[in-house]
Amino acid sequence: MICFSVATGVISGGASAVAGQEAQRDRTDGQPQPHVVDVVAEVCGDEPGNAVDLAAEGIGAGILVADDPLGARARFAHDLFRDVLYEGLPARDRLSLHLQVGGALEQRHDTSNRAHPSEIARHFAAAIALDGPDRALRWALAAAAADRASLAFAESASYLGRVRVAAETNGV
Repeated sequence: MICFSVATGVISGGASAVAGQEAQRDRTDGQPQPHVVDVVAEVCGDEPGNAVDLAAEGIGAGILVADDPLGARARFAHDLFRDVLYEGLPARDRLSLHLQVGGALEQRHDTSNRAHPSEIARHFAAAIALDGPDRALRWALAAAAADRASLAFAESASYLGRVRVAAETNGV
């Protein structure tokens, strides 16, 4: 349950995600992006079925809120749950989890195109101290291109700004 909760906190963008930036927000309703149980399971080295059971336990306890009837997508019921878990992690563990989540989302994108480049970019920018700038920049450019195509120019520029800040902050 610990890995599940912590990975969920990192995926949904803990309080310090990407050089002080706010959590990734869903473009339709302003809510934090729900975590996807299969990504959490991969990061934790567990089976998706076990992760669904853990999500159901979190939903039953009122810590998570289901975003689909099957429990495959959920989010924290309150930002404080996410922030306490995220801030309680040592910095190196946070970076490592962002790198693992970025890798899992990257793989998901490559195999099924079911991860938005902005989600992947956020995690690799957060892990730039461990992973270097290459993947962070590649996914920031992909996220910027996707948003530029939908005329979201401010968001498009923000991805590149996050990578720049993360690189400068970490001396990369």
